[in-house]
Amino acid sequence: MRKAALRLLFLIPLLAFAQKTPPEKELKAMTLQSLTAFNKAVQDQDFTSFHGYISALWRKEITSDKLATIFRPFVEQKIDLAPLIGIDPVFSQLAKVDSDGILTVQGTYPSTPNKVDFRLKYLYEQNAWKLAGIKVDVVPAASGDGKIPSEKDARAMVLDSLLAFNRAVQQKSFVDFHKQKIAALWRAQITAGQLLDIFETFIEQEADISGVAKLEPTFDQPPAVNDDGMLELNGFYATKPNRVRFQLGYLYEEPEWKLVRVNVQVRPEGAAAPEGDGE
Repeated sequence: MRKAALRLLFLIPLLAFAQKTPPEKELKAMTLQSLTAFNKAVQDQDFTSFHGYISALWRKEITSDKLATIFRPFVEQKIDLAPLIGIDPVFSQLAKVDSDGILTVQGTYPSTPNKVDFRLKYLYEQNAWKLAGIKVDVVPAASGDGKIPSEKDARAMVLDSLLAFNRAVQQKSFVDFHKQKIAALWRAQITAGQLLDIFETFIEQEADISGVAKLEPTFDQPPAVNDDGMLELNGFYATKPNRVRFQLGYLYEEPEWKLVRVNVQVRPEGAAAPEGDGE
């Protein structure tokens, strides 16, 4: 999945006189102000005012229409950062001004159901820090209801996912797989037809991984949830003559874990081969 999440970054070369890093209170205010201005542009579907908000140097390099094009996914997916108001950001690293005079502010708003990761770049112009780059990731926060499954349950999840995937390959249709097995967040970003295109090589090669039902998977590591709230189940089935290797990602959507990543490889043990990866 192309990060359900949404990752966009626009930076330009900047030069400025050295400035002191603002205190944390000011950094928090700057961050909220920048993301609020960005969010208003998204909600209005108009980046004209936001274009006026950014640094003069950046304005010379980009138009408001170009900004609208870059951040169109936020508009199309109706992303709203309004819940950030009233929440303090958690900075992931110490803000600092580099040798080019660029101030980098990076961290997370631990909002729910989606957390907001940000990296903002500022240039000091006319006695104020002005936005010169923005990167925003909006990803589901880890859910307290989505307990990490036991290894037994994880094995059952993997088998269910791979057999559903195999049915889609045998039927040459990912309609049911798209409707029943993947998370709503992923469904909003990919169609059944696109899944079919991604995994077309499985159909062309008449791959059939139904043999996994007779074996137990071997996990590369215990089931774990990463910082983005995604449960990762990676490993393989020692099927013969070809081993089935999988990398599966899940998000918790009440009342169960749903797929947001499918990477399946069918190949002889130790052999390198192209992988089918739906992300």
